[in-house]
Amino acid sequence: MNKYFIQKRLKPYLSDISAKNDFTLLNGNISCCGHHNFEVLYNGSIVKNIFGKSYLIGNKPVFEAKCKICESKIRIFDSNTDGYDNCDTKTDATNATLTSFICPKCNTSDFEVKVSFEYLSKDDLDDEGIVDYGNSFTCIWISICCNNCGKKIKNFLVFETG
Repeated sequence: MNKYFIQKRLKPYLSDISAKNDFTLLNGNISCCGHHNFEVLYNGSIVKNIFGKSYLIGNKPVFEAKCKICESKIRIFDSNTDGYDNCDTKTDATNATLTSFICPKCNTSDFEVKVSFEYLSKDDLDDEGIVDYGNSFTCIWISICCNNCGKKIKNFLVFETG
């Protein structure tokens, strides 16, 4: 078994992995073609908080990263299929129209994508009969950074799944 719990579809794309708290908090970067250059695609609404930080809200958010080199789309999060609450159910992926996110500072669409997942301990998952460890995360955080101007949007998406 892997040292880390990682969703099967993300294993080829998650790099620079680090873990904290006995592997219950996993951090990594999304990479494809040896690069970190992605167009960010999402559904939901972009709002700004009182400090001017942009973030994504929505009832059933979806977040994808489209490689700027090979144009592969990597579905990083789909609230309809991913996370702890979806471990025991088989639902179809969200079929939503996705929108390209444009950097609010320089109006480009070339981003680095960082993800963090929070998991219960393996013992807790075993006690609850969860076998899909990689999809059993209870919270996901996605942060992006513009590769053109360096604008960072920490916690662009935060979603509790269980």
